Amino acid sequence: MKEYELIIESYNPCGGREHGKKELMEIETNDPVAYVKGHAQVTEVEVVSENEEEILIEVNQYGYVKRYTFTEI
Repeated sequence: MKEYELIIESYNPCGGREHGKKELMEIETNDPVAYVKGHAQVTEVEVVSENEEEILIEVNQYGYVKRYTFTEI
């Protein structure tokens, strides 16, 4: 299983990113997309970018956006 540093940013369209909430944690997973689907309890996610260094996934739930940034440790 791979280890990741995970940053979860939560914000709504009215307040924007400046007023968002951030969480930082370390997790183990083989599938970041499946992790986000389970964590956010949604069936659809958008992989915004993916490269060797990080994976950026966004979830939009009724106007509230959560951005998950996975960086492999």
